[in-house]
Amino acid sequence: MKKNKSQIEYEKRMLSRAKEINIDNLSICYNCKNQLEEEELECPKCSFPQKGTKIQMSEFLLIKKKQTEVEKFTEERKTKTTMLPFVYFILLIICFTISFPFLMRGGNSGALAAVIIILVPIFSARIIRNIIFNNLVKNKPKKNLIYIFITFLFLSISSSLFYIFVLGLTPEEKPFPKPKSYYRIDYPDKNYIPLLKNGNNSPYLFERPSYTQVAKIPGSPEGDMVLVFPELKADLIIKYLKIDTSFNSLTEKVKSDAYYHSFKANAIDEKVFSNPNSNIYGVTYEITGNSACNYLFYLSDSVNHMITGELLIQSKPNYDSLQPTIDFIKSDIVHLIETFEWNN
Repeated sequence: MKKNKSQIEYEKRMLSRAKEINIDNLSICYNCKNQLEEEELECPKCSFPQKGTKIQMSEFLLIKKKQTEVEKFTEERKTKTTMLPFVYFILLIICFTISFPFLMRGGNSGALAAVIIILVPIFSARIIRNIIFNNLVKNKPKKNLIYIFITFLFLSISSSLFYIFVLGLTPEEKPFPKPKSYYRIDYPDKNYIPLLKNGNNSPYLFERPSYTQVAKIPGSPEGDMVLVFPELKADLIIKYLKIDTSFNSLTEKVKSDAYYHSFKANAIDEKVFSNPNSNIYGVTYEITGNSACNYLFYLSDSVNHMITGELLIQSKPNYDSLQPTIDFIKSDIVHLIETFEWNN
């Protein structure tokens, strides 16, 4: 059978390699140096054809060389794969440390700094991994350790400095503080109805908002009540007193209760109310600030009857957020005072 060109070239290459094979001692394997018995034609350890033709020996050595190269490549690839996460992690720390001040600036600078932290390690990790592998792992020259360390830092820092230079060219955004905001409250329409009598012998009457509810204080005397604003989470506590002691001591007690909140109040606005036709006199205390109570008042005929009112809102004291609600209820309290009368 006629041989093609590639077969002829292959045989020439094998013959050239065969000339390099010189076996002086047939009892020692040419490939692995294993001791052989006299009757053995090939090495029992590596299967080298010790007593075969030189062409067979050349083919065996060629196949063995290719197997060694494949094993070496596989081992190198495994080593590189193991090294990559470690190199990436080191680069990530370096880039994050350098870019951190720009990341805290926010805006465009912060966004670009975040891109640096992500992209620089991704693009530089493989390059630095290969440099380390080729100069330290593969050839293992100890003198190249410093060179590898310098290269590692140079590539990572130079890449980061380049992006930081770009960051420096970007205009810094001036932060604008957001104004304080609070939840919106939809207030009901103003409408007033007569007060339901607090028992058969209620000592007073007034008009109350239609969106309120009248509640009795458990165990309280006749005439005490709570005007509940359910939508606004507020209570107006009304207490009735019969004047059987000094009238001045009762009014001073209300004033003392109002000024008790002065340590939290910004101001206390005290106003006098007088309606001689209905024999009603009183004082209102409007407390401005983060106090537990923001409105107190008392009404009296100065002889027999007296009521006190105290506005409490079921929320953490914050005058800025509660002021619209306080102003809304304040107008209802003013209407209550203006329509108040004794039920003799």
